[in-house]
Amino acid sequence: MAQGGLISPVLFSLCVNYIPPPSHHVELALYADETAIIATSRKLKLLASYLESFFNERRRWLNEWEDTIKVSRSTTIIFTSAGCASSSPDQ
Repeated sequence: MAQGGLISPVLFSLCVNYIPPPSHHVELALYADETAIIATSRKLKLLASYLESFFNERRRWLNEWEDTIKVSRSTTIIFTSAGCASSSPDQ
């Protein structure tokens, strides 16, 4: 969708309203055109499993809607009781 186009807000609203609900242990926080994906678990393997399942579902949905995620503008942050680890494509 063209940024700033007259129909862009309507198309964005339609797209957001059809986002499937996240899988178990995963939540979405939406603000304008930004999305935070939040997953919690005490075990890192379970956390990875929840996120993998979520992203597999999301990939199918994005393909169906012919949409993409801009990986270059994405960041991963993992918070643990030991501290915080951050990862982004630039690092």
